[in-house]
Amino acid sequence: AVDILFIRIVSSLGSSKMSGFAGTPLDISAAPGASLLTEIEFELCSFLRLQPLQYFQSRDTLLRNYHEQGFYKKSAAQKMLHIDVNKTGRLYDFFVMMQWLPETEEVAASAILVEPAYVDWQQILP
Repeated sequence: AVDILFIRIVSSLGSSKMSGFAGTPLDISAAPGASLLTEIEFELCSFLRLQPLQYFQSRDTLLRNYHEQGFYKKSAAQKMLHIDVNKTGRLYDFFVMMQWLPETEEVAASAILVEPAYVDWQQILP
């Protein structure tokens, strides 16, 4: 199932929903925290040109807010993070695809969401 999900996510990076992003993917292989990313997260960070630390901070913020406040829309997520709103939107879409965030309020009320693997990303803080 993960392989199919990986193909779906990587394919979506080039779809109209995810396209329109300028620049080439960022080489984050030597970035602090890159080894803590899953293969899918690594591809996403590279495409969105996010450093692993930025990604983990964003992921924690969005997931913590969901657990504290419940369902929120993409527009609310864009106000929570201090990065480009388009990157935030793509992260939100990715988290929905991974079933870490619900897509709708109805899904939030009835679905059992998956928790991402715990990562002690604070170990990579300078």
